[in-house]
Amino acid sequence: MLTAFAAVPSPEVYTSIDQKSNLCDVKTKYSIGRAQSNARRGTFFDSADVIIRDEGNGNIGASAHANLRKPVTELYVSLYLDRYNKEKDVWQQVDYVDFEYTLEQYPDGIEDPSISVTFTNQKRGYYYRIRGAFSAGDDDWYEGFGPTTDGIWIE
Repeated sequence: MLTAFAAVPSPEVYTSIDQKSNLCDVKTKYSIGRAQSNARRGTFFDSADVIIRDEGNGNIGASAHANLRKPVTELYVSLYLDRYNKEKDVWQQVDYVDFEYTLEQYPDGIEDPSISVTFTNQKRGYYYRIRGAFSAGDDDWYEGFGPTTDGIWIE
């Protein structure tokens, strides 16, 4: 007899916040993070990209793009804005935004969505990065990617 338990991971337990990121030169105005599929078995993703941009005055631009191999029936994208805490040498999440794409919105399937948002009025004088969480699926399978940018200085 075999007993199995399954549960959705709790964000308090499972998170990519501890993933390391380089700190760019303070003159760098943007950074691109890419997760690339090198597996032959990958069903949906070729790659997923996230971008962070300094838009000035404490405004931080974030973009995301899912490069899909074929249309999917569901796609979920979360973008997390993290600020670097130099004293503790850790990244701390300060904001996030979620996007959901379904067949109700895209009856022909979801192909290559792009997202662009601005996180406004962020504290200046810190490094920031974007973490992405991409999940794509159909009735039979789900697949996920998690690209992260390097940290850029927001003046």
